[in-house]
Amino acid sequence: MNCDKLENFTQDFREFMDSKYSEHFSPEAILGYIYAVLFHKDYREKYIDFLKIDFPKIPFVESKEKLIALSKLGQNLIATHLMQDNLSDTESIGEALFLDTANKSLVIDKPSYKESEQRLFVNKSLYFEKVSKEVWAYKIGGYAVLDKYLKSHKGEEIDYEHFQQVIQSLAKSLEIESRIATIALK
Repeated sequence: MNCDKLENFTQDFREFMDSKYSEHFSPEAILGYIYAVLFHKDYREKYIDFLKIDFPKIPFVESKEKLIALSKLGQNLIATHLMQDNLSDTESIGEALFLDTANKSLVIDKPSYKESEQRLFVNKSLYFEKVSKEVWAYKIGGYAVLDKYLKSHKGEEIDYEHFQQVIQSLAKSLEIESRIATIALK
């Protein structure tokens, strides 16, 4: 079996990229750039109506330096979303704790979020610590990620280590997205 990778770009697109930036970027670098643009605050605000039905065109920055910076952030965001990124800088976020140590149930019952305490409860006793309002409200595809996950697994035992990684990934996503937003798309 042939394991060589083939990029999935048209010849016209490849020629456009190579001539615009006087450099031959890897497909991964280009994907990272596109991913960063799709998560850029300005792009989402400008094209919010189009994003509900389709993807509008991707703008390409004039500066090669901006393209490289956005590409690196986009690649970091991809790794974070795939939970392949090092989350050590978020390890204090989302720790699973029990309110009642006599009740160590792992069953997802009635999720609730207590904003003032930054606690996400999955039942009367089990909760996740240091879950910010922004992480709790984080949406992908119109759904609040944590709420959707918990509701779709109601009645099941939670894999709290995996769920903590999801919480940490969302926190890191927000941090990366804020850095993406500092780079103008012009």
